Amino acid sequence: MSNWVSFNEACKDLDSVIEAVPTMVDAYWHRHLVHVSRGALHTALNDLTNIIRHNQNQPRVYLARAEIYRKQGDITGAILNYSQALKRDADNAETYYKRAALFEEKGDVLLALEDYTAANRLCPSNTIAILKKRKI
Repeated sequence: MSNWVSFNEACKDLDSVIEAVPTMVDAYWHRHLVHVSRGALHTALNDLTNIIRHNQNQPRVYLARAEIYRKQGDITGAILNYSQALKRDADNAETYYKRAALFEEKGDVLLALEDYTAANRLCPSNTIAILKKRKI
């Protein structure tokens, strides 16, 4: 029960900061983390969307959105957000790998193969990407 009290207090504090300074993206970021830990994924997505409204150049925000969409079973939403993250950080092998896995799940084999190849190029020691690439 004390965790819930701490989460509620944290949310109230963050709400106050956001109300006072609506452009404070760090407050939205931390509040989204509280919402994720409570399972309030839709509310967490709203906070991440607010961050994007103020600053579109943060790949971690798109990665966080992709993970939430993936958890919700929205593969297309996850892929779109991984793609946005890669536009901002094209050297992230893990993001290519995660997007490849979703393409593979959707049956988009060629796109999956491209991403596994990119992940392997960026991180040659990623044996999982190598094995996935051979499997396809």
